[in-house]
Amino acid sequence: MFSGHYLDHLLLKASGPDKARASFVPQARQTVEDPYEIWLIPHRNPSTGHVTMRKRYIGLYSGHDFVTIADRQPDGYVVWTSYPKDKIDSLRQGQLLYVRSG
Repeated sequence: MFSGHYLDHLLLKASGPDKARASFVPQARQTVEDPYEIWLIPHRNPSTGHVTMRKRYIGLYSGHDFVTIADRQPDGYVVWTSYPKDKIDSLRQGQLLYVRSG
């Protein structure tokens, strides 16, 4: 899933000018391990034009004004970021694979 080695890399990278990103690492991990929704989305490589499918994990957290998005590429690499909660509908693209009940 979301390997400890990858988290160590993120935390090390975030210790410099991106130090504030380190505070979002726990939400990125939780988003992949216990997502609110999972979407299957196409992604076009801007360099080659090749299209691959990615899984987009959406994490929604009560008491926070943001959602966390984690896009898992076919090679397992995860790209993640956070958006204001009111942008969630624009992030719901492709085919819905999973939604947490309740």
